[in-house]
Amino acid sequence: MEKVQFSTEICNIIAYEGSNRIERHERADQWRRQLSRAGFQVMGLKCMSQARMMLSVYGIDGYTLATEKGCLLLGWKGRPLMLASAWQVHNLFPS
Repeated sequence: MEKVQFSTEICNIIAYEGSNRIERHERADQWRRQLSRAGFQVMGLKCMSQARMMLSVYGIDGYTLATEKGCLLLGWKGRPLMLASAWQVHNLFPS
């Protein structure tokens, strides 16, 4: 998993700084705060059953799925890897 999916990303994070560094990971809570301040609200994903089905079809052991504050969290052997979320602009002009 690490070699195929994340090797370039890991190398960039460890070996580069300044303008050469491309990857800048932030925690999910930081994204939530930034998006909320910008007027967005999380919509909540309703695709857990489809995601679980896809994992079972490919038969890959070690992956985990969870939901956290309306987001879908993909993990590998108990370690969070990616978080998927959907946001919409909050009603700025209530009627």
